Amino acid sequence: MSVRNLKPTSPASRFLSYSLFESLDKVKPEKSLLASLQKSGGRNNLGRITSRHRGGGHKRRYRVIDFKRDKEDVDARLTTLEYDPNRSAWIALLFYSDGEKRYIIAPKGVKKGDLIQTGGKADIKPGNCLRLQNIPVGENVHNIELKMGHGGQMARSAGSFATLVAREGGYATLRLPSGEMRKVRSECKATIGVVSNSEHENLSLGKAGRSRWLGIRPQTRGIAMNPVDHPMGGGEGVVVGRNGEEVGAISQEIAKITGKDVKIDVVEIRKPEIHGQLIADTIASQLEGRIAFKRSVKHAMQQAERGGCLGIKVQVAGRLGGIEIARTEHYKWGKVPLHTLRANIDYAESTAFTVTGTVGVKVWVYKGEIIARKIEALEEEEKQKMKDRRTNLPKGRNRPNQNNVRRGRNREERGN
Repeated sequence: MSVRNLKPTSPASRFLSYSLFESLDKVKPEKSLLASLQKSGGRNNLGRITSRHRGGGHKRRYRVIDFKRDKEDVDARLTTLEYDPNRSAWIALLFYSDGEKRYIIAPKGVKKGDLIQTGGKADIKPGNCLRLQNIPVGENVHNIELKMGHGGQMARSAGSFATLVAREGGYATLRLPSGEMRKVRSECKATIGVVSNSEHENLSLGKAGRSRWLGIRPQTRGIAMNPVDHPMGGGEGVVVGRNGEEVGAISQEIAKITGKDVKIDVVEIRKPEIHGQLIADTIASQLEGRIAFKRSVKHAMQQAERGGCLGIKVQVAGRLGGIEIARTEHYKWGKVPLHTLRANIDYAESTAFTVTGTVGVKVWVYKGEIIARKIEALEEEEKQKMKDRRTNLPKGRNRPNQNNVRRGRNREERGN
C-alpha cells in the first residue's frame, strides 16, 4: 500500500494523506457475509452516554470475519483482497473447495490466487493457521487465541504481530506488539505472518470532517468548561499581554465598576519556575482542580529543577487524595540547607480549599549562598571605585608628573 500526501493548496489538504488502495480489488463485498450494524452513539440501553465523543459517521455494513479458523484440512483459494470500513487491516475472501466462502484478516504478502490452509498439515507461510505447538520458534504470528476455540483476540490491527519466543511445558511464550511477554497454551491457534496495511500509522486525517465521517465527535478541553461540567473547569481570569501591557485596560474597567481610581503596579518575575510563592499557589490551584497531589508536586519540582535552582522542598498537609485521615507528605530534590543563615531560601505557603477540606502547601527553594553573593558585590564595588579614581584624575598640564612625585618622596626619605 502506498500513501499519498497532498500539496497544501488549501487548509484542508495541508496535512491530509490517504491510501491509494492499489493492491485491493474493486468489487462489492460478499452479500452472504454482510450483517447490519446498528449505531449506538456511545449510549447504553438507558440512553446514557457511556463512551464519549462517538456518534454520526458514514453508514456501514459489518463484514463477518472468521477469527476461529475452525475449517481444518480443507484447502481454500484467496479470491479477493478488500477494504473493510470497520477495521484498519485489509480483509481477504477465501473460497473453500467445498463451496463455502469466508472472510479472514489479510496478512502481509498474500495475493490473489494463493492457497490458504488451516490445520496441522498446513505449510509455514503467511495466511496459514496452525496451533502454536506446530509453529517454529521465532516466527511472527497474528490473530492469536487466548482460549482454545474462542477465536483470535490478539494482534489483529493493521501492521501488528507477535513473535513466538519460547515453548515449554504446554505453554508458548509470545512477545506482543507492546513488548509484553504473554504465556498462552500451546493448543491455541495463530495465523502466520504480519497483518496487512502496515502503513496505516502514517495516515493523517488532515481535517475535522474526515473524523466525523469515521464517527468521531469533537472533544472539548476540560479547562474550557465550567466547574460543574469538569473537575478542571472554571478558574480565575488570566491577564493577556506581553509584560503586562493590558493592565491599563484592566484598571479602567475596575474603575468603572468601583467608581474609584485604581493603580496597578506590574512586577516582572524573570524566573517564575523558581519563585516560591508562584510554585505554592500553582500547586494549591491544581489541588483545587482535583489533580493528584503527587503529580502536581512532581511537575512543580521538575520545572524548578529546569529553572536553575539548587534545591527545592515541598510539604503538603491535609486530607490528601480524599481520604478521611489527614497526613503530611514531604518531597525534596537537591540541597535545601535550612540550618544556616548563609543560604538564600525563598519560603512560601498557600492553602487549597478542596471538597474534602483545606490542604496546606509549603515550599522552600534554595537559590545559593547570601555571603558569596555579598562578596561578589563588594568586589564589584571595589573595581568600580578604582575605575572612578582613574577617570577623575586631572588632565593636561595640571596633571602631576609621576616622576617628580617619586623624586620628592626620595628626598624626604634621605633628609629623615
